[in-house]
Amino acid sequence: MQISPRTGFTHQIRAQLSMIGFPILDDDLYNRTVDIYTKKHNRCEIPQQIYLHASRLSLKHPGNRTPLEIDAPAPAEFLQKIRDLSLVEDY
Repeated sequence: MQISPRTGFTHQIRAQLSMIGFPILDDDLYNRTVDIYTKKHNRCEIPQQIYLHASRLSLKHPGNRTPLEIDAPAPAEFLQKIRDLSLVEDY
């Protein structure tokens, strides 16, 4: 899913995706299924990370205001989780 936030509000993506029924995997703040899963399986651990990754950021340099494009590959754990869940075939 590609998402482009329009503001810099904290948790904007997480809150809005949850509100429309598409919470982010392992998001213990906005994903109520994390609570249901931990209770069902008698687990009390909190996920160490949520599966949300900014693969590209576009912004203006704070000093000289020139456009910047920053690309970041997804972490190995992120890609492994996607593979484990069979969410995307070509990841």
